[in-house]
Amino acid sequence: ALNQEALLAAKDLRFDHPKLGPGQRLGEAASELIARRVGHPEALEELFDLSLQRYEPDLLPDVAKAAPVLSDAIEAGRRVLIFGDYDVDGTTSAAVLTLFLRACGHHSVSTQLPHRMKDGYGIRADRVEAIAQRTDLLITVDCGATAFEALERAADLGLEVIVCDHHTVADKVPPARAVINPKRADNRYPGGEPAAVGVAFNLVIATRRELRRRGYFGDAGAPRLDALLELVALGTVADMVPLTGANRIFTRMGLESLQNSKVLGLRALAQYCKAERITERELGFDFGPRINAAGRLDSADPAFNLLVAQEEAEAQKLAEHLNDLNLKRRTIQKQIVEEAVRIVTDWSELPPCIILRNEAWHPGVVGIVASTLVRRFHRCAVVIGEAGKGSARAVDGQNIFEALKSAENLLDRFGGHAAAAGLQFVGDDDDFRALRQAVCQHLRLTLGDRLYQRVRRYDLKLHPKYANTNLAWELAALGPWGQGNQRPIFMASDLVVMDTKPGKSGYLAVRVEAPDGGQPVSLFGFQLDDLRQFADSGGSIDVLYEIALDTFRGVTRARRRILAWRRTSREESIAEPDSDPVGQHQF
Repeated sequence: ALNQEALLAAKDLRFDHPKLGPGQRLGEAASELIARRVGHPEALEELFDLSLQRYEPDLLPDVAKAAPVLSDAIEAGRRVLIFGDYDVDGTTSAAVLTLFLRACGHHSVSTQLPHRMKDGYGIRADRVEAIAQRTDLLITVDCGATAFEALERAADLGLEVIVCDHHTVADKVPPARAVINPKRADNRYPGGEPAAVGVAFNLVIATRRELRRRGYFGDAGAPRLDALLELVALGTVADMVPLTGANRIFTRMGLESLQNSKVLGLRALAQYCKAERITERELGFDFGPRINAAGRLDSADPAFNLLVAQEEAEAQKLAEHLNDLNLKRRTIQKQIVEEAVRIVTDWSELPPCIILRNEAWHPGVVGIVASTLVRRFHRCAVVIGEAGKGSARAVDGQNIFEALKSAENLLDRFGGHAAAAGLQFVGDDDDFRALRQAVCQHLRLTLGDRLYQRVRRYDLKLHPKYANTNLAWELAALGPWGQGNQRPIFMASDLVVMDTKPGKSGYLAVRVEAPDGGQPVSLFGFQLDDLRQFADSGGSIDVLYEIALDTFRGVTRARRRILAWRRTSREESIAEPDSDPVGQHQF
């Protein structure tokens, strides 16, 4: 049930809003929604407290050890090599450290990113000797937490290593001067676990503090970190870590800086965004895919070079190159998606998990293809491409990692979490059939009837008329939205559709009657042909929708996007929002 103390606290709350001004009070809808989400009054203060006092870098394991090591290397002018990863988190992490070292006047820094197809993920033991010849201090970012063989080899060679990672750790840590990882058992860093770029940024904060204590910066003063927060925001959103705690604050600060970006590469990428204001959506759907495209199709080096570019002409050229790669990626992806959908559509019955394999499919896009199949068919999906490299994605509430674990004897290797996983499959056709059978059987046994339920959750019942610009501004104070801090979803029932108007790319504008007979209320959505057909025949609908601020030609307004719909049934009841803290119903 709704916590009444939390509701009263929300109504009494005063906060300073960047657009609405100081001393703002929440309206009825925002107060109830927030009270349901936080559950108790004490959590409200944390929600609106955007200071970083609670998030001291030293609360992360081994930061206190790593900062002096990196400071020593900077003061002594020692060679530093940053070994990253080929995705957005890996490239932004490497860029954050590189730009910080440059700002400190340290230019003996190099970066090495693995090739997705040639090298695979992480640092390999057979490459360590060559690395040791090029550097005095190795910093791994977005990898290294379980690289025991590689780091043992580094220790044998006398190479100092700092690990900045956020992936699952083993019972012990590999040999290194410092292993910074929020998943360690001795982690004291509060809130959502940071992505690797957040870990790297905390190391930067601690190192700058250590260098300042030593008097390294002198009269010039320590370098500012505003620009680095833009990269932290990008890597955090793209890696889909929880946007809570410090992650939310860093991302919020980074987005503010991005409106007048200080990073040449991001400024060059911004020209490919249609939005007038950059939000977390643009980071996830415009910036992220272009950065990722390099590592998906070939080397990730152009993406990294863009993020650390020092000349505008170079940044423009690299941004154009990444945009071209992204267009190529989309073409490849479209072809594979169409082929995969055609295969599944021809099946007489959908299995608990869609598992497909084709040696001709590019391994750089199989994860995106799997996600598309999940959305299209509401089934977990495993897609295996060239050289047996595959990706798996889960339906919300199902655990694909555990399903793969039930068939681990058939996989060369795999890793991930409940929602997504990567894998390597090198078996024959019999092994592939066994893989399908094992994964599907696991899902049947663990989920039972829930396997086929399509449940959509919502936060609050609210007629779209009251989902106005004021409410959108109030909710914006709780953003940015993402994993762990989902954009609120509203439920409205028994809406009478007045008319619909189709647009490009599956767009559909929908107008519904206002409850008091006033001006019609506008909503929109995509791929809603079935709604349009139903509306033409008359009848009422129930919808789940979200609201967001949209700026066009300098005017900001709220837009209501339909996420799901169904025809209104007088015989069905809608579950009330509960202490989960959301309601749910089958759409």
